[in-house]
Amino acid sequence: MDFTKAAAAAVPAVVHIKTKIPAKAIRSGNEDANDFLSQFLGVEFGPAYMPEQRASGSGVLISDDGYIVTNNHVITNASGDIASEINVTLHNGKTYKAKVIGRSETTDVAILKINGNHFPL
Repeated sequence: MDFTKAAAAAVPAVVHIKTKIPAKAIRSGNEDANDFLSQFLGVEFGPAYMPEQRASGSGVLISDDGYIVTNNHVITNASGDIASEINVTLHNGKTYKAKVIGRSETTDVAILKINGNHFPL
């Protein structure tokens, strides 16, 4: 079987998604222990930080006005934080900022939207 024609027809609708979740302070749950150790060691234990997280994945344009289906895990991290920055690059190299329209952790599906019209399907 030759999938050349099918691939040529489908590839323009496939997008590359890059996400960024900013760094954040996280509670360790051991503040009392940190205070206790600080008294004896003379060292201050500050809050723990989760570093900035960047990820990427793919998606597919499902309408010519910019709706995209992707996986929920592409736009979230293991803690369930949603990316604050989502950039979508089309097959033609153009990049757009996207916003989350809806998502489901249970089914691992997310819908994004980019502004514009006449996108390839």
